[in-house]
Amino acid sequence: MKIIPRLLLVLTGAFLLTAQQSQELDGKLAGKMAAALQQSGTPSVSIAVVRNGKLVYAKAFGSANVAAGRYADAATRYALGSISKQFTAAAILLLDEQGKLSIEDKVSKYFPNLTRAGEISIRQLLTHVSGYEDYAPQDYIIPSG
Repeated sequence: MKIIPRLLLVLTGAFLLTAQQSQELDGKLAGKMAAALQQSGTPSVSIAVVRNGKLVYAKAFGSANVAAGRYADAATRYALGSISKQFTAAAILLLDEQGKLSIEDKVSKYFPNLTRAGEISIRQLLTHVSGYEDYAPQDYIIPSG
């Protein structure tokens, strides 16, 4: 899984460049992303930069469908799966640190209609001890669109 750390490093670098104009950012990233994709063997990656709650940059690099020769674009959908859990957890922990929520809050504070929400804390969701089952089929494939 050497690909993930490399791409995260590249993405982190992209986020640090948010002060740049989109064209400048595009110019700086194009070569670096092409090299990172070639080195890792990853077909494509998308980058989005949000500053002050506004999308300031969104672009995809590489191939969305290698066999069909279709390039990725900002609307390309990726099967993220479990990799997104760490980013969700980091965002929630930042909100906890800022006092905007507490990981000890019951889920019902934010999702009152969720089954057993009054019994389960955000901490339990983050540590996968809430008792909620994974109902997604193991062979689920995201529809292309």
